[in-house]
Amino acid sequence: MLTLDREETTSPLNYDDLNSSIKDTFAAIDRFELQAVEAVARITGLSVEVVQQLQQGKSENQE
Repeated sequence: MLTLDREETTSPLNYDDLNSSIKDTFAAIDRFELQAVEAVARITGLSVEVVQQLQQGKSENQE
């Protein structure tokens, strides 16, 4: 269960830390996406570039 530390809530946010954490999160998501694309490419026998093009076409159709 998550708890709230009252001392932490009264201190101002450190936006540099928050920014860094967000950048790290998106970098991890990008790495995971690349690993998934590579896995799909291996399974289907397609090149990574083809899988990425298919992925981009699918996301464009969803918008």
